[in-house]
Amino acid sequence: RNLKISAIRTLSEGKHIKLSLTDENNLIDAIGFGMGEIANQYQIGDKIDIIGNIQINNFNNSEKVQILIKDLRKAI
Repeated sequence: RNLKISAIRTLSEGKHIKLSLTDENNLIDAIGFGMGEIANQYQIGDKIDIIGNIQINNFNNSEKVQILIKDLRKAI
């Protein structure tokens, strides 16, 4: 809850969304497959609530924790 968007972009020609999110102490990446169309509804600095699954992203011989987004909304 109440995570700040520090970076936002689309992937695969706008099909997917990738976010970098921060709270007071942590930075975590999040990805939403098939959610690229919502990228224009959010901008850097927006606060959001997010539901998803935590997973390990193995990319280019690097492991990183990320959230697989199920749903998100602007924080209230």
